[in-house]
Amino acid sequence: MSLQNKLLQNFEVYRNKLAICHQGQKITYGDLAGNALKVAAFLNAQDETAQCIGIQTDAPVQHIYALVGILLSRNYYLSITRENSYFLSEQDQLSIRHVLFSGTTPPAEKLDGATYHSLDDILSSSLPDPNVISQSTFDDTAYCSVFSTSGSTGIPKLVVHSIRHIWSDSQRQIQENEIGENDRIDLLFSFTFSASLACIFPALLSGGAVCIYDLKKNGIARIPVFWKENSITFSTISVSSFRAICQLHPNLKYLEQMRFVCIGAEPVTFEDIDLFRRTFSDRAVLQVAYATTEVRTISEYKFSNQLKEAPAYITSVGQVVQGKRVEIRSESGELLPVGSSGEIVVKTDCIARSINGATSKPIDEENGVFKTGDLGYFDADGYLHYVSRKHQEVKVNGVKINLYSIEKEAEKHLSIDKAVALVTTTKSQRRNIVLCIEAKSEIDRAAIRDKLSQKLPISHLPHFFFQIEQFPLTHTGKTDRKALAAMVQEQNWSQQEESGKQSKLTPTQQEIIRIWNEVLKTNQTGLDTDFFNDLGGDSLSAMLCIGEIERSLQVKIPNYAIASCRTPFYLSKYIKYRLYDEVIAVSRINLPETNRKNIYFLDLYTNYSFRNFLTPELSEQFNLSYIHYDIYNHAYEEDITEKILGSMQEIVCEDKEIILVGYCFSAYMAFQLATRLSNVSSVVMLDPPNYFEYRGYENSGRFSAIKTLLYRIIGEKDFSYPIYLLNRQLKNLLSTRSTANGTTKDHSTLDANYIQAINHILDHTATATIQTNCLFIKSTRSYLRNIDHGYNWAKYIAGNFKMVTLHSNHEDLIKKKQAVKTTEQLLLLG
Repeated sequence: MSLQNKLLQNFEVYRNKLAICHQGQKITYGDLAGNALKVAAFLNAQDETAQCIGIQTDAPVQHIYALVGILLSRNYYLSITRENSYFLSEQDQLSIRHVLFSGTTPPAEKLDGATYHSLDDILSSSLPDPNVISQSTFDDTAYCSVFSTSGSTGIPKLVVHSIRHIWSDSQRQIQENEIGENDRIDLLFSFTFSASLACIFPALLSGGAVCIYDLKKNGIARIPVFWKENSITFSTISVSSFRAICQLHPNLKYLEQMRFVCIGAEPVTFEDIDLFRRTFSDRAVLQVAYATTEVRTISEYKFSNQLKEAPAYITSVGQVVQGKRVEIRSESGELLPVGSSGEIVVKTDCIARSINGATSKPIDEENGVFKTGDLGYFDADGYLHYVSRKHQEVKVNGVKINLYSIEKEAEKHLSIDKAVALVTTTKSQRRNIVLCIEAKSEIDRAAIRDKLSQKLPISHLPHFFFQIEQFPLTHTGKTDRKALAAMVQEQNWSQQEESGKQSKLTPTQQEIIRIWNEVLKTNQTGLDTDFFNDLGGDSLSAMLCIGEIERSLQVKIPNYAIASCRTPFYLSKYIKYRLYDEVIAVSRINLPETNRKNIYFLDLYTNYSFRNFLTPELSEQFNLSYIHYDIYNHAYEEDITEKILGSMQEIVCEDKEIILVGYCFSAYMAFQLATRLSNVSSVVMLDPPNYFEYRGYENSGRFSAIKTLLYRIIGEKDFSYPIYLLNRQLKNLLSTRSTANGTTKDHSTLDANYIQAINHILDHTATATIQTNCLFIKSTRSYLRNIDHGYNWAKYIAGNFKMVTLHSNHEDLIKKKQAVKTTEQLLLLG
């Protein structure tokens, strides 16, 4: 049975039952049948089949008469409004032969080549013979309806759905959501939005009723009144409208008929779930749907108010619906595994056909493939998680930035109505993040930036702000990013950049910037400019800058200072507070909150090892802090290991629940610290060498360096030599074999004492068992000859030991690609 045959069947079965209601109008299935058949008979008289018929009317009931009649005439419909008519007039790939309009006078602006017909005249004509229509043969591969995409990032494109697609999608909704003849479904969307399909056809194909509400005319505040008066049981609404309704009406539990609320179009948060719980009755079910204009619903999940706790997948967009297959693919088209973020690609037979407007078509019609342009990932339970739009992930001065995360955090600020993050380039060729803000009153830029700094990494903080009362909109009512970007580009950011620099910089910051510009032969250094990523600095130029800074500011700082403090802002703090004299320094990455776990990154003062781990998602879920420690300037102090661990213990001992994260040698330090504390819930160890089993590394490149150190211990009888120097300084510190008087030591006779030295280190290295859980991240290309690497730590872990292997070099674990995967593992610890 086709969609049209089912409609004709329902016209007879439910003839006297309510089909449509709108502002007091009560339209039965019999009324709908009579008027829709008149439209069908008129189009048949025009001898039109498989043609696009436009509907241009502000009367929603007439609109439904028209679209049903068009389908019964074996044509397909397109809703025309003042907002999208300009776009339709500029395209020539879709031929619109006829336009049906309300009233007696056609619109002032007409589409070229189209003939205009009054719906009032058609509906006032005599009734046609229904048998002529009922005996028609309907092709479910024929077209059903045309919609245009928003065009917020480029040219809108027209896509056309087949009868089979809408019929299949509607049947799935009816079956899975148990929609029946007693349901009343609201229609809050414009007919130009494909979301209207999810309201009209599930209602009419199940024998239920569609109740129309003019959102633009009546506003959001009166929707609960509309729900009550019309006994709405099933509502489909956007996330933003849902939030507004719950805030305006904090108690809707009296809506006893409401059993189902479906929201979508934006990511859903735990706050949305709490709103639903507090606002709606226990009978109600919340459904989250992820859909696009081209393929309709892709995934969904339901949440019942009867559940006491929200499941972990609640911030996902659900599991893939029947008839759709979803894959996550990289930029190069590679299929990505569970947990890896990439573009969401949909494979389905039910896919809209692209008509025009796309410079690079995301639709592969022949193979039924649609690239959504959205970024997401699958979790281990098969739930699809939305991350952001693909165009919202860009590189700014060498660092990958998620613009969506900036917008999301900015819109939490009470003074901001909407926020859009864009990237612009100044005359100095430096790329900057501009946060565009829609707000009626003047915003406090400093306060907003300070608030964002508590939630976002430094790399994500806006360089400039652009305030406007009203964002430009597309014909579908979404923010026109392309038009907004043109407005932003007109601003003189270079002038603002220079004036901002001079007015805010301290004398120390000005001197650091001057020296960096002079040494690196550039003029692009700003307060938050990264010496290595933004300016292309290296270790040699860093040492030259250190020398100039020491002479200019009359300070003595270590050679690794710029590697530790890579921007003028942080380097000036390092100098001002004489952090180079401290063994331990703590950096708070975000504002601590009492209800969150604490993650401490143990970081040698060398190169900001964990900067790629600081994602907005991690910052939102945990309190994040660095513990920087310096072993180079203090290497020969007595009991330095005990001093470092003791200081760390004092810093974290009062926190309720902490997670320690360390890379390589710092992972060993995290293990040692965990032996002293009872408040550690997890230790995350990124590929540390096993200091308990040196024999396993006998054939590795590091073995020779370890052996050299052991010779030194034996030769100088220096058994107090700090064990942590095994990790980084070996090659630099011990590469020379020359003694102070110029002679070379003969190590050949020391081999006999090698085992004795090994046993000494094993005896004097802390081997206590930690009582906490351990997540061990192992690289596959390190320690290849020691196949037990990682597992040989398990015997020292009393809690749960989880091993995750990443296909990379040891050194790549802290780089962006592998850091993303590790961060996903950290999020699971929350």
